[in-house]
Amino acid sequence: MQSTRTLLLTLGLSAALFSCATTSVTPPPGFPLPRATYDEQWRPQVHFTPQRNWMNDPNGLVYLDGEYHLFYQHNPFGNTWGHMSWGHAVSKDLVHWEELPVAIPEAEDIAIFSGAAVYDKNNTSGLGTAANPPLVAIFTGWNKSTNNQSQYIASSTDKGRTWTRYGTAPVLDIGSTESRDPKVFWHEPGKQWIMVFAKAKEHKVAIYGSKDLKNWNHLSDFGPYGSEGDVWEVPDLIQLPVDGDPTKKKWVMIVSVNGGSLYGGSGIQYFPGEFNGTTFTPDPLPVVSEPTGVVFADFEGPTYGDWVATGDAFGTGPAQGALPGQSPVTGFKGKGLVNTFLNFDQGTGTLTSPEFLINKPFITFLMGGGNHPGETAMNLLVDGKVVRSATGQDSEALRAKFFDVADLKGKKAKLQILDTHTGGWGHINVDHIMFTDAVVNEMEFKTLWADFGKDFYAGVTYDNLPTDEKIWIGWMSNWQYAGALPTYPWRNAQSIPRKLSLKTTPEGLRLAQEPIQALKTQRGVNFSAGNLPVSQVNERLKAAGVRGKTLEVLLEIDAKDAEALGLKLHKSSAEQTVITYNRAAERISVDRTQAGEGSFSNGFPEVHAAPLKNVGDTLTLHVILDTSSIEVFAEDGRVVFSDLTLSSPSSDGIELFSTGGDPVVRKLEVFELKSIWKK
Repeated sequence: MQSTRTLLLTLGLSAALFSCATTSVTPPPGFPLPRATYDEQWRPQVHFTPQRNWMNDPNGLVYLDGEYHLFYQHNPFGNTWGHMSWGHAVSKDLVHWEELPVAIPEAEDIAIFSGAAVYDKNNTSGLGTAANPPLVAIFTGWNKSTNNQSQYIASSTDKGRTWTRYGTAPVLDIGSTESRDPKVFWHEPGKQWIMVFAKAKEHKVAIYGSKDLKNWNHLSDFGPYGSEGDVWEVPDLIQLPVDGDPTKKKWVMIVSVNGGSLYGGSGIQYFPGEFNGTTFTPDPLPVVSEPTGVVFADFEGPTYGDWVATGDAFGTGPAQGALPGQSPVTGFKGKGLVNTFLNFDQGTGTLTSPEFLINKPFITFLMGGGNHPGETAMNLLVDGKVVRSATGQDSEALRAKFFDVADLKGKKAKLQILDTHTGGWGHINVDHIMFTDAVVNEMEFKTLWADFGKDFYAGVTYDNLPTDEKIWIGWMSNWQYAGALPTYPWRNAQSIPRKLSLKTTPEGLRLAQEPIQALKTQRGVNFSAGNLPVSQVNERLKAAGVRGKTLEVLLEIDAKDAEALGLKLHKSSAEQTVITYNRAAERISVDRTQAGEGSFSNGFPEVHAAPLKNVGDTLTLHVILDTSSIEVFAEDGRVVFSDLTLSSPSSDGIELFSTGGDPVVRKLEVFELKSIWKK
C-alpha cells in the first residue's frame, strides 16, 4: 500500500482521493460481497480479469526482466466505466497473472486513457540512467473540463511498480477532443521513435516521430480507408514475416473500429502495406463483385412507388441520406434510402412492398439503424406470417444482410419494413433490396477483419519481447453491451495472448492468430479419438463422460463428406454454443443464440459468420472454451472468432454433429483446462 500512496502523491492527487481508493464499493442489491476466490458465476478461469471493478482496453504491453506487463483501462472505484486509470498485472508466462496496485490513476482533472509502454533501453528520454533505463508510458489524458485529448508520458525505473509523470503538460497536443490511444515503437532504420494514434472522428491514424519520446514531429496521416465506422481507435503498426520467412517482411496497420464493424459494434480491421519511416501505404483493398440478380427496390425515386406506408415514420418518399438531427448515414447506394428518423425516434409505422414470387435463393439488402428485433426491422411475410426478419445494429452505417429463402422458392411473399420503437435508436434504415443467386457480405470481404466474433477489441502488441514474435491481447467485450454484462464484482476480461503471423492465401495476405504455446501448461485430463465417423466419436465422448466449462479442443475432420459439420459446446438440454462449417457456402459460424443469458442486450444472442475458402479435404479447428467465452481458430488461425457466452453452470456438454453424411474424424483431442487462479 505504501507504493500506491507514493504513486498517488507523485501524480499530484489529493489525500482525499487517496482515502477514496481504500473505500470498498457497495455491491448492488442481490449480489454477494466481492470475493477474491475467482469462482463466481461466469468468472473466466483461463483469461485475465481484475479481482473487482471495471476493465476495458489492454494498455502498455511490455516485457522487461522476465515479466510481461499488462496495463489496462480500469475504474478502481466501481463496476462501470469511469475514473479511468491504468490497472496493472504482471506474469512470468503470459498465463498466470499477479494483479498489482493501480499503476497510473486519474490525476486532478485528467482521466488516463489508453496508450503504450516502451523500454527505453538507450535512455533516449533522459528519464532514467544508462545503468537503469526507464520504462516509459505514453498515454492519452482526457481533460474533463475542456474535453481535450492529448498525449502525456510517465516513467518508471523500478520495473513498473511506481510511475512519475513528466511534468503536468502533455508532450503532444493537437488541440483535438478526439485524438487518442497512442502506440509507440522504436524504428531502427530511422533511429527514432514512431507514435501512431487515432484521430477518431476523422477516421485517420496520425503518425509522429521523436528522438527522445518528449518532442514529437508530425510525419503523415493514414486514412480514411476500409471501414470508417463511427470512430477509429487504438491503432498499432507492426512488421511481420510473410509465411514465416524472416527475410520477407510486411508492415501491418491495425485499427479498432467502434460502430462500423461486421455487426455494428466494436471490431478490429487491419491493412497489410509498406512503411518507409514516415508514411504507411496500404495494399489495395480486396475487390468484391456484387452478386448478380434482380433489383427489387432501390428507393431512388421521389416516392415509394407501389410500396404502401402507414403511420408517420416514413414520410412521402425515400430520404436523401441523413435527416435533420441525425448523425451521418453511410453505406447506402445511390442517393435515396428508407430512413425512419423523420420524426427523430418518435415516429412509428410500416412500409409494405407489393407481392412478389420467390424465385431466387437469396434476398439481399442493406440495413442500419436500431437493434430492436421485431420493432425496427424488415420482415419477410408469407401467407401473412413473418418467416424471416432482420434488424439494425445500433449504427447509422448500413451493412449488407440477406435472407436465405431457398426453401421458400415458388411462394408468394411481401416485405414489410417496420418501426414501432420510440426509444433510443428507434429508427431503421434500408436500401438496395435484390433477389440473387448468391450472397456476398461486402463487409466481410472489402475489409480485412482480425476477428469475426463480436468480442475482440482494442488489440495491441507487446514491446521488447525476448524473441521476434508478435504477441497481442485484446479486450474481450463489445461497447454495445460491455456495461450491461451481468457479472460481479468484476466486469470484462482480456483475451488469451495470441501469436500473430501473415500467411499467403489464394485471396491474398491474411493475418493469422494462434494461442500462445504456454497455455498448454494448463492442460489436464484429456480425451482423444481418431479415424472414426462422427457418430462413433460421439458414442465414445458420452461413454467417457467428457464434459467441461473450460476446455481446449483440437479437431481434424473430413470436410468433403457432409453438407455441414461442427461442434456443440457448453451443451445442455436448453443451451448450447454451436460452431458450424458449411462446405457448399464456404462459411463458418459461431451461433450463441442459445448460449445462455443474453437478455441484457438485443445485440448479444446472434450468429456470427465468416467466409472460409480453400479448406481442402480436412477442416482443422482449435477451440479455447472458458466459463464465459469461446475462441475459435479455424484453419491454423486464418479465421478467428472471439465470443462471450454466458451459459448455466450445468451446461457443460460437448458433441460433434454433421448433416448430409457421417464424416470421419481424423483426430479429436479434448483437454480440461485448469484454472490459472488456483494453485
